[in-house]
Amino acid sequence: MHKRGAFTLVELLVVVSIIALLLTLLTPSLQRAREMAKSISCSSNLHQQGNGMHLYVTTYGAYPGHAGNTTGGVAAIWPTRIRKFSNSRDHFYCPTQPIGWRWQKKTTGTGKFAQQADVDNWSYELGELLLTVHTVPFTYGYNDWGATGAGPTDSQMDVGGQKGLGGDIRWGGLAVPELPVGRVQVPSDMIAISDSAEPDASWDFNIDPTNPREYPGKFHFGGSNVLFADAHVKWLHLEDMVVRAWDDKGKENARRWNNHNWWNAWEKAP
Repeated sequence: MHKRGAFTLVELLVVVSIIALLLTLLTPSLQRAREMAKSISCSSNLHQQGNGMHLYVTTYGAYPGHAGNTTGGVAAIWPTRIRKFSNSRDHFYCPTQPIGWRWQKKTTGTGKFAQQADVDNWSYELGELLLTVHTVPFTYGYNDWGATGAGPTDSQMDVGGQKGLGGDIRWGGLAVPELPVGRVQVPSDMIAISDSAEPDASWDFNIDPTNPREYPGKFHFGGSNVLFADAHVKWLHLEDMVVRAWDDKGKENARRWNNHNWWNAWEKAP
């Protein structure tokens, strides 16, 4: 019988080169597939948040608002109020972010914890960690003041005031009530919640198109999954959301952040 010899060095180098070439060609596709899977998971999370928000709005006739003055200081209230109807913390974590940013069921250790007043006012669970805006990281943000800043009273909403979905609910110098659902003129074109900028445990719970530190995230192919006020979810590139200048592009982007669907807070939409 003829006995074949071992591979030559040249043959081995050819095989190694082919494998390396295949890896070079396949790695971007595999990476893109992983990122796509994360984006789909994130979009599903926002759908669940949208279902919870829809039930909240249907029940109370208003949007949940961004933050409230809890027994432990200023803390986010929109996640707890939506969770009341979605029954899960898992829908509030984008898988592109470190696992440590997940909303945990934490009742001991460092931090401040909910008391009965926080249960009654803001839908926290008794004894759970308060989502304080200066210390707790989070991966999704809420459109609190819109594109044109905060207003101090509800009576000023029509001529300026708040143009988002509710900022400082019933407390502080910028106190506003929960935003009535009828204030949102075009729910299908009103940004409600999206990926937040990379969490740094400072105002992670809100998004702002004019403040780079509070921009929506760009972790999904340069953009963010966005939940709109009518509960549908859509991907938007960051440049189609932020307002870098009040030029035509900035004005067009700003419109979908404001509940009167117009870029200028001091004017009604034409």
